Amino acid sequence: MALEGDTRRAGNRRQLKTRSEPLKRTPIKRSTHRLECRNGELRRVPVKRTPVKKLPRRVKPGDNPKYRRWVITSRQCAVCVKGGAIAAGQEWMRTIIDPCHTKNGGLALKGPDCTCAPLCRAHHLEYDAGRKRFEKKYAIDMPAEAAVCYAIYERREAA
Repeated sequence: MALEGDTRRAGNRRQLKTRSEPLKRTPIKRSTHRLECRNGELRRVPVKRTPVKKLPRRVKPGDNPKYRRWVITSRQCAVCVKGGAIAAGQEWMRTIIDPCHTKNGGLALKGPDCTCAPLCRAHHLEYDAGRKRFEKKYAIDMPAEAAVCYAIYERREAA
């Protein structure tokens, strides 16, 4: 037997109260004044707000944006040139060349730009999924490819 007012056993569903109008969003009000005590007297003093300065991008050793741009614009994929296959439906990825860092600077850090080799988007994604497996599959030494590519760039820049 259910007790009077006990909705769990009686099978009744409690009716949730709903609002007739939606809640209004009000902006958070920032205080423009602060209270200060001087000589036992409370006074409202305006708060001085200064904008946060944005720090300039730190140039890391080995950072060479000109080389990365040259890899993207004037080089072909190191694997596609040697006849590497791409999965069906990913042919459009051949048109996008990415500078692929073959050496990392640590967890979630990219290595120096002189270790970049050109790879198309499909091969770059495959390389990042498993470097050793990628090099074995395509019989390619990516750090050596990057060194050759950077040597070509240096000769071009010296001329």
